[in-house]
Amino acid sequence: MPPLLWPDKGGESNVHTNNAVQINNSERLTRLLETSTDQYTDILRLMETIAQSMDCNKLSDLTDTGNELLQKQQTAAATDNELMDMLRKQPEERLQKQIRDRYELLKKIMVLNKLIMPQLASTKSFIFNELQQIKTGRTAIKGYQQSPKKHGKNLKNSF
Repeated sequence: MPPLLWPDKGGESNVHTNNAVQINNSERLTRLLETSTDQYTDILRLMETIAQSMDCNKLSDLTDTGNELLQKQQTAAATDNELMDMLRKQPEERLQKQIRDRYELLKKIMVLNKLIMPQLASTKSFIFNELQQIKTGRTAIKGYQQSPKKHGKNLKNSF
């Protein structure tokens, strides 16, 4: 693509400025792609941690890891929006390998997501049922408790 020519305030063409803008956009695009790949690598690591926690029945780790995963996903989504906007405006052929690598990483995340989501749903259901049973058990126990005897009530009221 030939550089765009436009007159600057002095009437001269501004080829060097346009080349600098193209280089800055290209560098920005490269950095965004690297950032996105790093973010999805972190997401994959967290999902693997969740899968291991599920396998080892370490349910206490799920809340913190799940919250961290949600935060990373939101950050990655913002980066992806900016990255996709830049790629639509100015596709970069030289970044095809990095884009392909990122795509493969996303495929791994999707496969792992399909594996752990049913497990998480069943664990959530199990925990909900356990909590309901505990709640019902407490209600039943309260029904069997005797009320405390109030000694001296009548004597106290007579004064």
